[in-house]
Amino acid sequence: MEELLTVKQAAQMLGVSVKVMRELIWSGRISYIDLNKGGRRIHARFTRQHLEDFLTENEVKAG
Repeated sequence: MEELLTVKQAAQMLGVSVKVMRELIWSGRISYIDLNKGGRRIHARFTRQHLEDFLTENEVKAG
């Protein structure tokens, strides 16, 4: 099974703040696994694939 990253770990890997990471979650701009699905709060965890997909989808190509 692949390691699940916390919001803080994912933010560090993307080079953004935890606040920005939470905004990406709430806005639906990044995929994640919710360990508390159906609960009042989101307990987001990320695979490396989630982060790679996010980067690929948001890449702006020159030219």
